[in-house]
Amino acid sequence: MRDEKVTDSKRGKRFNSQRSNAANGFTFRELAVATQNFKDANLIGEGGFGRVYKGRLESGKVVAVKQLNLNALQGHKEFIMEVLMLSLLRHLNLVTLIGYCTDGDQRVLVYEYMPMGSLENHLF
Repeated sequence: MRDEKVTDSKRGKRFNSQRSNAANGFTFRELAVATQNFKDANLIGEGGFGRVYKGRLESGKVVAVKQLNLNALQGHKEFIMEVLMLSLLRHLNLVTLIGYCTDGDQRVLVYEYMPMGSLENHLF
């Protein structure tokens, strides 16, 4: 995980993450290690936007890593805006965004892991 300031690797812009609710930037390598190279055994969900894997960060924290489809229509600017908006949202009933990755063409979101499964599984 990167330090106090997070660099958007495509544009070299820096986001101030000194506030406690700012998303952390991860390298793709860090997330590949956390998910054992996005191993199928760690797959916990899949949808129209991508696949979700259970992972363990270097710190030991268990997370949900959502690797977005590379053919998505969302551009780089839109992805960064979404990350910034999600990092501002804090609510007891919402899963917290921990971080993101924008290495190369990769678009990955890192959320807190919810061990009880998805809301969909509890509703249907």
